[in-house]
Amino acid sequence: MSRAPTIAVILAAGGSTRMGTPKALLPMGTETFLSAHIRRLQAAGLPVRVAVGAHRARIEAVTVAAGGVPFQNEAWASTGPFDSLRICAADLTASARLLVTPVDVPPAPIQTIRSLVAEPGPVVPLSRGVEAHPVIVEARAVQQAAPGVTLRQVLLDAPRVPARLPDGTRNLNTPEDLRRWQSAVAARR
Repeated sequence: MSRAPTIAVILAAGGSTRMGTPKALLPMGTETFLSAHIRRLQAAGLPVRVAVGAHRARIEAVTVAAGGVPFQNEAWASTGPFDSLRICAADLTASARLLVTPVDVPPAPIQTIRSLVAEPGPVVPLSRGVEAHPVIVEARAVQQAAPGVTLRQVLLDAPRVPARLPDGTRNLNTPEDLRRWQSAVAARR
């Protein structure tokens, strides 16, 4: 019996108000956060879907240019990330698995993505004992979740596994968060 397919979903529909500019379009070397996520996920063998909302035209352009498929959350301003995830999962078979990451978490290493995909069922990685991204959830759980449920609630009973995710616990919500992360990356070099 073959394993259910795993589809990557990048959550990039938010307004980025605290950052002051679209987080998906923040520079990461010679590319954007969004294109870096897409490139790594594709290198790990995954098709990529991107939830878009605010800044739609610009984020869709980067998504398509990088080989991802945009999914529009028309109600992005009044809904949350799980609603965007639900839109990206709506047409999938219930047995599909979703590797989910917010765009404002630095992209995971390709080998770590592959390791997470190799895990059976849903999984939440732990980086130095702290829950991190990306996570894996079953499409069925997303499709059948009650209104108002969060991804964290859906994954409450999922196994936690150690993973090499040096930046997987960071949420880059503000310019200061971005500067701290950039300093941490520079210090590791």
